[in-house]
Amino acid sequence: MAVSVLNASSWSDIQRIQQAAYVESLHEECEVLKSKWQASPDTCFQYLDETGRIVAYLLTHAWGSSAVPKLHDALPEACAGDQLFVHDLAVSPEAAGKGIAKALLSAFFEQASLMGYSRFMLVAVQGSVPFWARYGFQVKDVPVSESYGEGARLMVLSTE
Repeated sequence: MAVSVLNASSWSDIQRIQQAAYVESLHEECEVLKSKWQASPDTCFQYLDETGRIVAYLLTHAWGSSAVPKLHDALPEACAGDQLFVHDLAVSPEAAGKGIAKALLSAFFEQASLMGYSRFMLVAVQGSVPFWARYGFQVKDVPVSESYGEGARLMVLSTE
């Protein structure tokens, strides 16, 4: 099993995993997901099982605003900034509980550090606040776009 950067052939597996991991209202079109990857390909990762099949992925991108990007919208061309937005971390149900999310996040934080990033933000969905809190993310009491669904929470982390 191994972590590697996403590539152009990853998208059918990413869509399969997204559909299994999220409620339907959170499913995004492939072109929208690709816009995140294209904005910051060096900070997007996949996890391959022993057969070489993608069983998890992590999409992140640079972001220069304190407001979060809306779900279901492609990123604007000018989205660069001094922080990384963790757009999506999904693990297929058959691979859950094997430490795969931890491996993806470890690779991500290592790469982010090499690139000089120390500030991160995300929107926790589907009750994932406790998961992200284990990695040091803290809830900010700021409203997020309704596109993320009920109970979505903005979370931030600074490693400075």
